Amino acid sequence: MLADAKKILPICFELLLFMPRACKKLEADWPMAYRSFIVAFCLFPLTFWTLQVHPLLFTAGETQPSTALIVFASLLANVISTILLFALVYFFVRSFSLLSEFPRFVVQMNWLAFIFAIWVFVVHLFEYMGVINFQFTEDIFVVTQIYAAIVLAVCFYGTF
Repeated sequence: MLADAKKILPICFELLLFMPRACKKLEADWPMAYRSFIVAFCLFPLTFWTLQVHPLLFTAGETQPSTALIVFASLLANVISTILLFALVYFFVRSFSLLSEFPRFVVQMNWLAFIFAIWVFVVHLFEYMGVINFQFTEDIFVVTQIYAAIVLAVCFYGTF
């Protein structure tokens, strides 16, 4: 796992700087793809903490859903959207006989998700400490989501 991190993290940071050729540098196989899900699984504690400290959860009101319900719904949405993404890409590459490239895409997505989760955690930590306000945090997340979609497209284009 540590060997995977040493090999993949520099490539992920290259990808974040819009270098599609970085996708070709990553030689991944199925065992590495399976191990990369361990990295993605490490996101769960960050997700719980992030949702706990979000200012919207501090507002009182009768229509405010419970924190547990928000955490459960968010985790379920993340899991379902990830499964759908991987399933769509899998069927796409299978129809074009590019299945040997699929583990590379899975590894990139799992490690990039980890990097983006660390970023979200840091931003929420600054918000929790009062360094930045709620509106600025929301603006950062809009930009982050747009950037993540662009990086996803770069990974898809560079891999296949």
